[in-house]
Amino acid sequence: MASSPPLNARTLSTHVLDTQRGTPAAQMQVLLCAYDARSQSFREVACERTNDAGRINFGSVLSAAPSYGANERGESSSNVYKLRFYTQSYFDAQPNALPCFYPFVEVAFQVVHEAASGSSTGAHYHVPLILSSFGYSTYRGS
Repeated sequence: MASSPPLNARTLSTHVLDTQRGTPAAQMQVLLCAYDARSQSFREVACERTNDAGRINFGSVLSAAPSYGANERGESSSNVYKLRFYTQSYFDAQPNALPCFYPFVEVAFQVVHEAASGSSTGAHYHVPLILSSFGYSTYRGS
């Protein structure tokens, strides 16, 4: 039985759907990075592949990641992360592969800490990607 994340954990998941084929995007590599405000660059936090259902559950990796983003007073109230989806590699591996216009897709998002949101419990962040070889869409899921 898998253990539950701590009550105040911030969890992250993604789900990639290939609308061109009408299937989940299985075995797509996805890189999670955290923004470092000091160096103004992103640092790798995790790298996973989607499962057969096109999903990755990163778990409470957001809670464990270093707090790189700080406001002008040096207080960490929110973090910026990005997911990089390796779409070219995914489409190249498909039967009868079509050209892929976007070799990768990056989705940056902000995670608000509990103190900033006034909540005593963690939040779940779900970042779906709806994809074809010539376009994509994303939103904050639940």
